[in-house]
Amino acid sequence: MTGHAYLASSGAYTWPQAVAYCQGLGYHLATIDDATENTLIWDILYDGADGVATNNAHTWIGYHDDGSGWAWVDGTTSGFQAFGAEVITDPWGTANFGQAAAFGNFEAAEWLEAPGNWIYAAICESEGA
Repeated sequence: MTGHAYLASSGAYTWPQAVAYCQGLGYHLATIDDATENTLIWDILYDGADGVATNNAHTWIGYHDDGSGWAWVDGTTSGFQAFGAEVITDPWGTANFGQAAAFGNFEAAEWLEAPGNWIYAAICESEGA
């Protein structure tokens, strides 16, 4: 176990709004250190016991690129990435908000890259227990 608690939002936000939402709860957007934690969070979001996704939307995590490279929202570093092949670009959003990572594959624990001004759910993570 990670020693952290996770909270999936019921609302949808831009990436900056998702950051603020999690901070308002005393959490931060989820940071993912390894494949085990990645699968754990994906299971929370998409692997319902009945085989039906528990979250039917893309879900922001705390990984973003503001133009200076990919970084975690809490300043931690990790060499782990789980990007799939999907990259969404938007000339109106990319320049203003940068790209950010989100879960969105209901069949695999992969991330996609999307403009941070798109509206997705959020997965928040507590500080260590």
